[in-house]
Amino acid sequence: MLGVAVLILAGASVAQAAQPERSPYTPDPTLLEPGQACGFGVEIAQEGNYTQTVFDDGTFVVTGSGQDRVTNLDDDISLTLRTSGKLTMSESMDGDLRIQASGRTVFYLFEGDQGPFGLVDFPGALYYIVGHVDEILDLDTDTVTSFEWSGRATELCSLISP
Repeated sequence: MLGVAVLILAGASVAQAAQPERSPYTPDPTLLEPGQACGFGVEIAQEGNYTQTVFDDGTFVVTGSGQDRVTNLDDDISLTLRTSGKLTMSESMDGDLRIQASGRTVFYLFEGDQGPFGLVDFPGALYYIVGHVDEILDLDTDTVTSFEWSGRATELCSLISP
């Protein structure tokens, strides 16, 4: 029995993967043209304490908390939302991008994407989701082909329009 334990321990050191790379995450503001999420231009600016972790298989994870300022660029109406939780981006089984989020997150969707309430119509959609999201982004067409969620979704375009 001792020989098996020694073999297991010897194999464990060989099987260790590279350590993930961690660093602060400070994203640039996201600018959306009219018709990309709302009928007007939108800026999403994130502030807070976020950490990104990149694993050797390409998986990208952001954790932390802060706030997103969502601004109607036509009328300068803003809304500040608390954000927190975990966002994971990884390759799906079909080679597409799988995005999973838990916590409080702002999501924007384009016309033709699958969203929380079915196929998204023009001019797109902008939501604050408190809960869990699991979406698939087809990298060939840049289209969300699957959007599963649980929790509460608040539509934001109407809240920042005059």
